[in-house]
Amino acid sequence: LYVVDLANGSLIKKIVVDENNSGAAAVQAYGNGLSSPQIVVNAQHQIERIYAGDLRGNMWKFTGSDFSASKLYAAGAGHPVTVKPLITEHPDGGYLISFGTGKFLEAADKVDKTRQAFYAVWDKPGATGVVAETLLQRQTITGEGTVNGQDYFYTSSNPVTWESQRGWFMPLVYQGVDEGERVIYPAQTTEGRVVFVTAKVDANDPCVSSGSGRLVELDMLTGSMLSYE
Repeated sequence: LYVVDLANGSLIKKIVVDENNSGAAAVQAYGNGLSSPQIVVNAQHQIERIYAGDLRGNMWKFTGSDFSASKLYAAGAGHPVTVKPLITEHPDGGYLISFGTGKFLEAADKVDKTRQAFYAVWDKPGATGVVAETLLQRQTITGEGTVNGQDYFYTSSNPVTWESQRGWFMPLVYQGVDEGERVIYPAQTTEGRVVFVTAKVDANDPCVSSGSGRLVELDMLTGSMLSYE
């Protein structure tokens, strides 16, 4: 992560977030890279914290005047974060960090069927350490249907217990079949919902560019299916 003076372009700070055992930057040793950051500012437009994911599936948090880095969540190898995270205030304080995993950067990505997911992780005030997946409520895609000629899919509505849990996640898989669905665009929010789109290539040939995807709208705080009653 680079912090640069906007007026003259001088380097204020360079922060290496992932290092190997020798202290060398992992970007050289493992082909890692940090994705676009999202900044949180206060009423005086001073930077309070920064969030950014990397190609090894980590979501990083930068805080303090020195922008010290700490890992908030680790989705694991094969689950790169290439999107800018969506940051929203949590009703119990802190921030909810929402992002999906997956990439379309190389030809091999077109035929990659690794299961990806969408996450919403609570950066809880006073909490430290990496949030484990076991602390996230799992939501699932449960079925499909047609309403007025339009195709829709249904998802679970499992409640999130914020006293003991730190968010939710939804694997992008239906009936156990991994179709290579992934998130390569930043999520948005409106009226208490999180909105994101998925992408996949409907072919087993890396030279084919045809594909499809889905528009997903879920309850922001729980990841539950929306109710229209």
